[in-house]
Amino acid sequence: MLLSLQHSASVATIPRHQQWGPPSPEISRRRSVLCHAGELKAAVAGKHWCRHRCEHAVPCPWSPDGSGLNCLSGWLILESFTGMSLVVHLQRPEKYLGDIETWNKAEQQLTEALNEFGKPWQINEGDGAFYGPKIDIGVFDALKRKFQCATLQLDFQLPLRFKLTYSAEDEAKLERPVMIHRAILGSVERMFAILLEHYNGKWPLWLSPRQAIVCSISSNSVEYAKQVRARIHEAGFHVAIDETDRTIQKKVREAQLAQFNYILVVGAQEAETGQVSVRVRDKAELATVSIDDIITRFKEEVAAYK
Repeated sequence: MLLSLQHSASVATIPRHQQWGPPSPEISRRRSVLCHAGELKAAVAGKHWCRHRCEHAVPCPWSPDGSGLNCLSGWLILESFTGMSLVVHLQRPEKYLGDIETWNKAEQQLTEALNEFGKPWQINEGDGAFYGPKIDIGVFDALKRKFQCATLQLDFQLPLRFKLTYSAEDEAKLERPVMIHRAILGSVERMFAILLEHYNGKWPLWLSPRQAIVCSISSNSVEYAKQVRARIHEAGFHVAIDETDRTIQKKVREAQLAQFNYILVVGAQEAETGQVSVRVRDKAELATVSIDDIITRFKEEVAAYK
């Protein structure tokens, strides 16, 4: 008996995104594409095993100088923000579509782009897709396992098969674009699983879903705790409040176990002076500062990706 396909995962939807109107699409128009792909259970496990990934399909002019590949520098942000090392490969499959001359030109452009990228890279012979040369960027997790993260691929076949054209400088002449498939993170879910292990559950402030919590010492300071929480929330930060009728020691301990970046303790003295007592995660420091000062500190840390 055949299984029903009503609830099956959709296949890669990149070809459907080639059909734009009017017939001459705006060049360099980016489309985010949701794709699904099977993963062998033996290859990945846990939260790393996911079938969903996201990439962009970018039609752009075929540029002899490779100027359309300047998006490579964006991947350095991942390394600088997280501290994870990048592993870069140029994929070269054994079988391919199209003529060898076009492939050689494309590989030459990718090679020049990688050299300008400034990171060590290697050629991965026999791997990659048959429809265009590809750059593969991976990262190592906390257990030194390599995972594919970002990709950049030149595709000459889809524009050819869908007859995509654009008006060149001479409007009477139509040119064939090249399709750039690129993904910064690949599978977002997998990347968050890698980051979770990388940070050991202790997210930096700019990524943390638990940036701060306000803990009231007694019922008399609950109203002020709500005011503090509202001020920080209005500034654009994730902030919780613990106004339960428990000792402050239990509240702080629970907040520490929940890995809040900042624990803000308020009592009668803080309410009178308009301040908060600050406890920083994994640090013994305890300081009393104004609400404006702590908001400024949050903004500076987020801006510095700490």
